[in-house]
Amino acid sequence: MNINWTVEEKSGNQLELSAGWGGGIGLTGTVGITFANFSIKNIFHKDAWQPLPEGDGQKLSLRIQSNGKAYQSYNFSFTEPWLGAKKKFTDGKSLPQRLPHGWL
Repeated sequence: MNINWTVEEKSGNQLELSAGWGGGIGLTGTVGITFANFSIKNIFHKDAWQPLPEGDGQKLSLRIQSNGKAYQSYNFSFTEPWLGAKKKFTDGKSLPQRLPHGWL
């Protein structure tokens, strides 16, 4: 008996918006966006942009914080979960639950 399952990926993207008020500082704010299933290898393929290239499990994050002229912070991060790995773990195997003795 063969059983076929149709699996569809769901987006795990995040949007961050926050604002606050500090007595001597005034209004502060943060805007950030994280794309959780990004694909950098498809970045130059026009047909992969829907709205961004997805499917490789990479994470792209952009974040801006500011309170006007006194403080501004810009953050960009990219995470490659399979760096150096020859094969993605798709067969249900997982890492050990406990670290070997002496790892801490």
